[in-house]
Amino acid sequence: MIQRKQTLYLLLVTILVTLPLIFSFARIPLLDGFRSLSGGATGETGEAGHLARFYKLLDTAALTAWCGFMIVLPVIAILAYKKRRLQRRLCIAETALLLAAILFGWIAGPYRTAEGLLSPGFILLAACTLLVLLAIRGINKDINLLKSYDRIR
Repeated sequence: MIQRKQTLYLLLVTILVTLPLIFSFARIPLLDGFRSLSGGATGETGEAGHLARFYKLLDTAALTAWCGFMIVLPVIAILAYKKRRLQRRLCIAETALLLAAILFGWIAGPYRTAEGLLSPGFILLAACTLLVLLAIRGINKDINLLKSYDRIR
């Protein structure tokens, strides 16, 4: 019997990936303190203000697309349950996106709150990475199980 534990793992990943959108994901250091990626810049006036708002819009659009991909990929992988190799590739892509998000947040600003603790967004992204790796492991077990059944026939 094919085990579908990876479906539960991917469902948890989908839920947990949406939570860093609520919590602080990464904070960018500025001269006057820190700013969250969802927060606005201060003191934007004149031509430089328009340019800064344009770049902020591009950053927000890129971050939204990135988070959208991180949410949609596990859902597509769940729906592609009959195509295990495609499911494995989607999970590998999800792992790469999650690791890149962790790396981006680490470089862009500290994953620390004002009290010096790790932010909940970082903890959730790390947990999602582990869950996706467990899903890949389950998919590989399914592939090996089906190969052994084909050898028996």
